[in-house]
Amino acid sequence: AIEPGSMLIVESLDRLSREPVNDALPRFLGLLKLGIDIYTTSDARLYVKGGNEIDLVVSIINMSRAHNESVLKSQRVSKAWQQKQKEARDDKKPLGSACPYWLKFNGDSYEVIPERVEVIRGVFKLAASGYGHRAIAKKLNESKVPTFGSVNRNEKQLWASSSTGKILSNRALLGEYQPMCHVGGRRTNIGDAIVNYYPVVISEDVFFEAQ
Repeated sequence: AIEPGSMLIVESLDRLSREPVNDALPRFLGLLKLGIDIYTTSDARLYVKGGNEIDLVVSIINMSRAHNESVLKSQRVSKAWQQKQKEARDDKKPLGSACPYWLKFNGDSYEVIPERVEVIRGVFKLAASGYGHRAIAKKLNESKVPTFGSVNRNEKQLWASSSTGKILSNRALLGEYQPMCHVGGRRTNIGDAIVNYYPVVISEDVFFEAQ
């Protein structure tokens, strides 16, 4: 779709890709091979098809640096989050604004959002009465009940069976917080859940009756 002779302008090559060099370099060279020049404003360097070897060496160094910085940043964020999880387990210290949709962080602790808790209790009541995930979502949409998620994640702002299903299986409603981390690209539990961490919204009897 991009015509040969076009130019891609970026601040530096770390804006182009932060992948490992083995992945980033073929992508970079592929653009040049298609006749798309790449210009980096930070060092006023123009990369073109058939450019000299010096430019290629510089690009490899910049890509390697960008990838290493990205990995380091990820590690720092991971360590900071691990420390937050430790404080949550040891002292019940709040994680901050990262909390379930029916709660809000007031700076010191978590508070329930009454109108959302009312919706959740209605969902559990319907489930206990025999309604399935899809039927519950349909009733919520018919009643024009606002969804909890952001517009970016749910453009149509409609309830779906997946969203009602997640609510019905979410033990955070019982006040539990389950620390997790990414292992091999998958979210994995870290130890046992922390009980009495969040405000309790649903009793265990109601929770298991809905299941």
